[in-house]
Amino acid sequence: ALWDAESSQTLFDFRVVDLAEQIAPLAREPAQDSRPEREREASDWFEIGCDLELTCPEEARDAYRRGLEIDPEHADTHVNLGRLLHEIGDVGVAERHYRQALSIRPTDLTALFNLGVALEDAGRLREASLAYREALLANPDHADAHFNLAGVLERTGHKEHALRHLKAYRQLISERGQDSDDGSA
Repeated sequence: ALWDAESSQTLFDFRVVDLAEQIAPLAREPAQDSRPEREREASDWFEIGCDLELTCPEEARDAYRRGLEIDPEHADTHVNLGRLLHEIGDVGVAERHYRQALSIRPTDLTALFNLGVALEDAGRLREASLAYREALLANPDHADAHFNLAGVLERTGHKEHALRHLKAYRQLISERGQDSDDGSA
């Protein structure tokens, strides 16, 4: 075990990758459906993709794609597939999936926020700013949208507006800390 001299705490080495490799076969089991593939619905493929995301992301992407072949209007599948593609660096295709989800559900908070992140990662800061603002219209208490928008505004020279969103972020985080505080020491 590792020990942190400053805090006098023992540190544990939780390697998620190692754990994911060990549980991958277990995650595949619920994804195995006794029905023939041709009888599965888009929602079945969505659930399979969700089950496989942490341990087998490539298989999860395939499941989401199969679901979209059946139902191209399944917004949640577009969001999840977009995120998995974004994580492997395919920002352009991820953006298309987020936009497709938004064409189905225009106020989908996750799609709006993820679109902002994708556009920011692509260096399209003005568009990212708009996506984060849309996310905040959908939910003014979305702390991460305030934080990311503050960063974009600061990089584009709008420091006063950036500070306003950073202040909102800090306020929301502070409120969450107080909400979860049960008074115990």
